Amino acid sequence: QNGVWWERDVDRIEAAHLARADVIAATSQAVADIVRERWKLDAARFVLSPLPFSPDPALLAIPPGGEARRVTSIGHLRPSKGLHELIDAMKVILRQRPAVTLKLVGQVDPLPNGGDMGDFVRRQFGDLSNRVAIAGPLPRHQMPDILAQTDILALPSHWEAFGMACAEGMAAARAIIG
Repeated sequence: QNGVWWERDVDRIEAAHLARADVIAATSQAVADIVRERWKLDAARFVLSPLPFSPDPALLAIPPGGEARRVTSIGHLRPSKGLHELIDAMKVILRQRPAVTLKLVGQVDPLPNGGDMGDFVRRQFGDLSNRVAIAGPLPRHQMPDILAQTDILALPSHWEAFGMACAEGMAAARAIIG
């Protein structure tokens, strides 16, 4: 099943770390409540530590608009980032809209049986793979350039502690699908 092996391992590892932690930092009360309930943890072990976001002036300088042809997704290429859902949706869109392209920006995770998620993505898109670019990880200072070349930012993550890419996309006046 799509992503099950990965998510099961991550869940087990996270549960083990949380069980041993004296203090658990959460970026918001909502995140603390979800984690506390999911793993039945004592609320007294949580400390709130909000993440501030001050947008790069280069993001704010990007003019809004776009032709809804360049879709970008920023984040690890892994099932928990909603990669399977993104692939399924983009295959439909790419078939219906020949001018649309997809760019994936982020760490390309390995597969347990060899190869990596980039190979998986290319196989999934098949004859459409020529309209999908896998940029790999890029330094943060390149995000304004990436977002200036983006019409729609697709962020289908199953879970985010703090969606930095979403905050940056909003600062750059990009349309966001999450």
